[in-house]
Amino acid sequence: MTQSYLDRVPSSNGSGGPAGDASPGEWLGLYPALSEFLVAQKWSNGDVRTPGTLTLFTDGAIWKLCLSDRSQARVAFVSGSSPQLAFQAAEEGLQRSSLDWRSQRQNKGKR
Repeated sequence: MTQSYLDRVPSSNGSGGPAGDASPGEWLGLYPALSEFLVAQKWSNGDVRTPGTLTLFTDGAIWKLCLSDRSQARVAFVSGSSPQLAFQAAEEGLQRSSLDWRSQRQNKGKR
């Protein structure tokens, strides 16, 4: 059985979102770890969690995803030659705990 993304990260002290998780729909079957990252509002130990976010964009011919772990204030990027391959890279990285997480830059005000 694949270990959950939420089982591998420390507890969060952040506030949660509105009651109830968003439905991942068909994504749950295609991308279970990514779905959990995006919708789960509780850690495996029951602590409240802020769901992650995902941004899809292109850089030339490459499709890129930015995953933002708001509870841990960190981001990770994956890429692929198609949107499907970028989503698969994110799924595999979450399942294997192999994403290169970086501290998220704090916005210190507008210039």
